[in-house]
Amino acid sequence: MLTVSTSFVEKTRICGRRLVLLNRHAISARRCLMVSGLPGTGKTSAIAQLGRAHELLDRARHPGVGDRIPVLYITVPPAATARMVAAEFARFLGLPVRPRSNMRASSGVSLIVICSLSTART
Repeated sequence: MLTVSTSFVEKTRICGRRLVLLNRHAISARRCLMVSGLPGTGKTSAIAQLGRAHELLDRARHPGVGDRIPVLYITVPPAATARMVAAEFARFLGLPVRPRSNMRASSGVSLIVICSLSTART
Protein backbone atom coordinates (compact mmCIF):
# COMPACT_ATOMS: atom_id res chain seq x y z
CA MET A 1 0.00 0.00 0.00
CA LEU A 2 1.44 3.34 -1.03
CA THR A 3 0.55 6.12 1.41
CA VAL A 4 1.27 9.79 0.87
CA SER A 5 2.92 11.19 3.97
CA THR A 6 0.63 14.11 4.68
CA SER A 7 1.03 16.26 7.77
CA PHE A 8 -1.84 14.35 9.42
CA VAL A 9 -0.19 10.98 8.74
CA GLU A 10 3.17 12.27 9.98
CA LYS A 11 1.69 13.81 13.17
CA THR A 12 -0.12 10.56 13.94
CA ARG A 13 3.04 8.53 13.37
CA ILE A 14 5.14 10.80 15.61
CA CYS A 15 2.51 10.96 18.36
CA GLY A 16 2.01 7.20 18.22
CA ARG A 17 5.74 6.53 18.38
CA ARG A 18 6.02 8.83 21.41
CA LEU A 19 3.18 6.96 23.13
CA VAL A 20 4.83 3.59 22.41
CA LEU A 21 7.99 4.83 24.10
CA LEU A 22 6.07 6.24 27.09
CA ASN A 23 4.07 3.02 27.50
CA ARG A 24 7.02 0.67 27.15
CA HIS A 25 7.63 0.34 30.89
CA ALA A 26 4.28 1.55 32.22
CA ILE A 27 2.65 -0.82 34.67
CA SER A 28 -0.71 0.91 34.75
CA ALA A 29 -2.49 3.88 33.24
CA ARG A 30 -1.14 3.35 29.75
CA ARG A 31 -1.58 6.27 27.41
CA CYS A 32 -3.64 5.76 24.27
CA LEU A 33 -4.15 7.48 20.96
CA MET A 34 -7.55 8.47 19.63
CA VAL A 35 -7.74 9.47 16.01
CA SER A 36 -10.90 11.21 14.86
CA GLY A 37 -11.90 13.32 11.93
CA LEU A 38 -14.18 13.67 8.96
CA PRO A 39 -14.45 10.89 6.39
CA GLY A 40 -11.59 10.96 3.90
CA THR A 41 -9.08 12.75 6.14
CA GLY A 42 -6.75 9.73 6.28
CA LYS A 43 -7.45 8.27 9.73
CA THR A 44 -7.19 4.65 8.62
CA SER A 45 -4.11 5.36 6.49
CA ALA A 46 -2.42 7.17 9.37
CA ILE A 47 -3.04 4.30 11.80
CA ALA A 48 -1.89 1.75 9.22
CA GLN A 49 1.32 3.73 8.71
CA LEU A 50 1.86 3.98 12.46
CA GLY A 51 1.41 0.22 12.80
CA ARG A 52 3.76 -0.47 9.90
CA ALA A 53 6.44 1.87 11.29
CA HIS A 54 6.18 0.19 14.71
CA GLU A 55 6.35 -3.26 13.14
CA LEU A 56 9.50 -2.39 11.17
CA LEU A 57 11.21 -0.93 14.26
CA ASP A 58 10.24 -3.96 16.35
CA ARG A 59 11.45 -6.44 13.73
CA ALA A 60 14.76 -4.54 13.47
CA ARG A 61 15.10 -4.68 17.26
CA HIS A 62 14.37 -8.45 17.31
CA PRO A 63 15.95 -9.88 14.13
CA GLY A 64 15.47 -13.55 13.37
CA VAL A 65 12.44 -13.98 15.64
CA GLY A 66 9.84 -15.35 13.23
CA ASP A 67 6.98 -16.21 15.59
CA ARG A 68 6.56 -12.67 16.90
CA ILE A 69 3.59 -10.48 15.93
CA PRO A 70 4.50 -6.90 16.90
CA VAL A 71 1.26 -5.32 15.66
CA LEU A 72 -2.34 -6.53 15.58
CA TYR A 73 -4.56 -4.61 13.20
CA ILE A 74 -8.25 -5.31 12.82
CA THR A 75 -11.05 -3.34 11.21
CA VAL A 76 -14.51 -3.27 12.73
CA PRO A 77 -17.56 -1.12 11.97
CA PRO A 78 -18.29 1.86 14.24
CA ALA A 79 -21.15 0.02 15.97
CA ALA A 80 -19.05 -3.08 16.70
CA THR A 81 -19.84 -5.02 19.85
CA ALA A 82 -17.24 -6.56 22.16
CA ARG A 83 -18.13 -9.95 20.67
CA MET A 84 -17.39 -8.66 17.14
CA VAL A 85 -14.01 -7.27 18.24
CA ALA A 86 -13.10 -10.56 19.96
CA ALA A 87 -14.10 -12.47 16.81
CA GLU A 88 -11.93 -10.23 14.62
CA PHE A 89 -8.89 -10.76 16.86
CA ALA A 90 -9.50 -14.52 16.69
CA ARG A 91 -9.76 -14.37 12.86
CA PHE A 92 -6.56 -12.32 12.64
CA LEU A 93 -4.77 -14.96 14.73
CA GLY A 94 -6.21 -17.84 12.68
CA LEU A 95 -8.29 -19.17 15.56
CA PRO A 96 -11.65 -20.84 14.91
CA VAL A 97 -14.65 -18.57 15.40
CA ARG A 98 -17.92 -20.27 16.26
CA PRO A 99 -21.19 -18.35 15.74
CA ARG A 100 -22.40 -19.08 19.28
CA SER A 101 -19.05 -18.86 21.04
CA ASN A 102 -18.82 -17.15 24.40
CA MET A 103 -17.20 -13.72 24.06
CA ARG A 104 -15.20 -14.15 27.27
CA ALA A 105 -13.83 -17.52 26.11
CA SER A 106 -12.98 -16.18 22.63
CA SER A 107 -11.18 -13.12 23.97
CA GLY A 108 -9.40 -15.25 26.60
CA VAL A 109 -8.01 -17.63 23.97
CA SER A 110 -7.00 -14.68 21.77
CA LEU A 111 -5.23 -13.04 24.72
CA ILE A 112 -3.28 -16.23 25.48
CA VAL A 113 -2.16 -16.47 21.84
CA ILE A 114 -1.25 -12.77 21.74
CA CYS A 115 0.88 -13.08 24.90
CA SER A 116 2.60 -16.22 23.64
CA LEU A 117 3.55 -14.44 20.40
CA SER A 118 5.19 -11.57 22.33
CA THR A 119 2.91 -8.96 20.82
CA ALA A 120 3.85 -5.52 22.11
CA ARG A 121 1.09 -4.09 24.30
CA THR A 122 0.93 -0.40 23.43
